[in-house]
Amino acid sequence: TKRFGKDALDDVLVGVDVKKGKQLWRKENTRVAPYALSAAAGRVVYHNMDELVCLDLKTGKEAWRAPNIIASSAGGGSTLVISDGVVLFHGSGKTPIDGAAPKKAVAKKKGRGGASRLTAISLDKGEFLWDQSGKRGLSGACTQPTDLFVTHGVVWCGSSLSGLDIQTGKV
Repeated sequence: TKRFGKDALDDVLVGVDVKKGKQLWRKENTRVAPYALSAAAGRVVYHNMDELVCLDLKTGKEAWRAPNIIASSAGGGSTLVISDGVVLFHGSGKTPIDGAAPKKAVAKKKGRGGASRLTAISLDKGEFLWDQSGKRGLSGACTQPTDLFVTHGVVWCGSSLSGLDIQTGKV
């Protein structure tokens, strides 16, 4: 069976109250890209290989969807982080440029994923904030997620030595 990619088996996503040990909600047939699931501020966000999806953490009710197509069939090099009210997604593929949703993922060369991109989306409404060329990590392995750190409102991505403002994407 195939675990990674768009042809992989679909996952089950479950919300659990860890204090009570009680299941809150369950979503069957939910594809979740590797390393692309995060929760903060009452929300859970994941990438399903085509878009970012945000759910209410307590109810599982969908809050928003944002187009963000992963061109790589493996999807293993993706990273999703939530900080300061911003969803950051780093992956290989097509992302909304200037707020416009991509029509479909188109690889640079046949059989290969698109360029690495770092995209910022608002956690509350799923609105596009900014998009930049991403920097792969130093591990070099295609299945390793890219390092993505946020401290004091500054984003550090992959092998880049430049910190980016989390709200604007500017150095």
